[in-house]
Amino acid sequence: MFDHETAEKLSNNVDIQDIDPDVFPEVLRYLYTGRMSSGTLDKMAVDVLAVADKYLLDQLKAECERHLTKRMTADSCVELLSLADQPHHPAAHLKKYAVDFLRHSPALVKATDGWEKAKRRIDRNAMCLMLLHVYHDVRSPCIVR
Repeated sequence: MFDHETAEKLSNNVDIQDIDPDVFPEVLRYLYTGRMSSGTLDKMAVDVLAVADKYLLDQLKAECERHLTKRMTADSCVELLSLADQPHHPAAHLKKYAVDFLRHSPALVKATDGWEKAKRRIDRNAMCLMLLHVYHDVRSPCIVR
């Protein structure tokens, strides 16, 4: 970037607009130290995961996925499954864990506010596709209740 006559080279400034200003210093700290505190991940693991995926920070992405799986609850399961299944930053380990969680405890998950919020927020077709990942042997039309 700084080898060619670019605006960044001329101004000696790189403007990164797609990272939350609270997240960037934590990612930068990780780049220098190779560590991310548990407290930081408690607060912003989802945001850090997106940045790690975008900038190909595979170890940081894996750390975020592990952290989110450890903290997964019946209430957060569907939201994390939806996050993990996004085409712009897929998270295979997190997705597998969330699918297994939902497959083993469907009644528990469906009894949460997280389930109700997901039904309102997630497009019905996307919700059906997500559930087909969980219950891949479903042969009937998808009914989201």
